[in-house]
Parts: sequence; C-alpha cells; structure tokens
Amino acid sequence: MAMGSSEISSSKTELDKYLGEECKPKDQQFDILLWWKLNQCRYPILAKMARDVLAILVLRLPRSQLLAPVDGCLIVSAHP
Repeated sequence: MAMGSSEISSSKTELDKYLGEECKPKDQQFDILLWWKLNQCRYPILAKMARDVLAILVLRLPRSQLLAPVDGCLIVSAHP
C-alpha cells in the first residue's frame, strides 16, 4: 500500500512528537504494552508498529541451542 505525501508528513510529525516527549523515570513496574494501549490514540501509527514488534516472542536461549544448521539453512532447534 503506497502512502501519499500527506500520510508521510503526518507520520513524521507523529514520530517527532513522540521523540520530543519527556522520558519517564525508570520503573521496574513499567508496563510497555499498557503504555502503548493508553497512548494509541496519540500515536496510532507508532502504536501499530510497537504492537508488531512487541508481539515477537523473545527466547532466552544461547544461540548455539536456538539455531541448528540443516541443509545450509538455520532452523529453530526443537531440542536444545
């Protein structure tokens, strides 16, 4: 889907607005998913991007256990 010039400029404005916002103090109880849910109206495009990125499962395994070469390709190892 191609974006028109007005969509691109509004995206830039949304990013600039987000980057210009004051950082919150570090807090162990901070919930990034909740923050994006509460701020999705302010940053609709960035919220969609954040949802896609934050939905990626992060595994805490050593790379040697996570990836196994098979026929020249790397695949996720079923048995670490």
